[in-house]
Amino acid sequence: MTKNLKSLFIIQWVLFSSLIFYLSSQSYFPIIPQDILNQDKIIHLLLYTAYGLSSMFFIFAIIKDKKNMIKVYFIAILLAVVFAASDEFHQSFVPNRTCDIFDFLTDVIGILFSIYFFKLILKKFKLN
Repeated sequence: MTKNLKSLFIIQWVLFSSLIFYLSSQSYFPIIPQDILNQDKIIHLLLYTAYGLSSMFFIFAIIKDKKNMIKVYFIAILLAVVFAASDEFHQSFVPNRTCDIFDFLTDVIGILFSIYFFKLILKKFKLN
């Protein structure tokens, strides 16, 4: 893996994590139609599928042992799940937001879905 690609994988994860934290800090979203916001489980599923994928590329970039992909999956999933839990906890301090176990469970399902997409991407671009 080239140094530029490795840097890109690390930077994208930091930016994505920051974006989720920022969005979770907002009390409301005036530019997003309410009917979309009412589908919050779908939003959580899609966002955390992407975040899980982002985390896998991040861990893939920093772990030297590419032959042990189980380690990459385990650490990336653990990292993303801990982030999702901390994100829900963080929302409990934001006015008009709540800590919701069902949001967290949806986040975890999205993170687990990301394994499938990560494997497809690795195969398609021959990154492993």
